[in-house]
Amino acid sequence: MMSDLMPFEEDELFSDYYEWSCNYFSKPMIQSTGEDIESFESIEKKWKHRNEMIIQDSKESVQNIIQPPKSFSQKTIFQPNGQPIPHLQFHPLDNILVVSDGLENISVWN
Repeated sequence: MMSDLMPFEEDELFSDYYEWSCNYFSKPMIQSTGEDIESFESIEKKWKHRNEMIIQDSKESVQNIIQPPKSFSQKTIFQPNGQPIPHLQFHPLDNILVVSDGLENISVWN
């Protein structure tokens, strides 16, 4: 009955995909690096590296507070009428500042 529904020969449906996938997925997908990432030594090494990075960042932050970079200067931005700007928003990735007076004016500074 089934052969009556299929007008083609069985040889026409041959594919080696099944054999290939059996061979491919029978091997481990993740290769071991030789180091146990959950061992005490590995965890300690990661924490030491993390702590060194935090210490380095802290030293740079303290240095910037003690001696600000020459490009850093504190400025007050005023509206044309002499009042301070009430709304400032810095873009997190680009050097852009968006300023608004809270009513109808918006300025974008780069």
